[in-house]
Amino acid sequence: MKNIFSEVAKSENISEEEVKNEISKAVRIAMQSDSPQAKAFWSKIAPDGKEPSPEKVLEKLAEEFQKRKFYI
Repeated sequence: MKNIFSEVAKSENISEEEVKNEISKAVRIAMQSDSPQAKAFWSKIAPDGKEPSPEKVLEKLAEEFQKRKFYI
């Protein structure tokens, strides 16, 4: 997982911490959506309703892609 953050940081010429901060901002915004599909998605990712870490988000997204036969 760390390689992903490192690769994105390198390609964007920013720090890994900045990559994680940007993911966290996006998650915070997305978790506030009123969309039923978004609410269902976030209930899978964060069933307790708390903002998940960027690592957890990527881990859960990878699991969802694998379940749906998408390959990353």
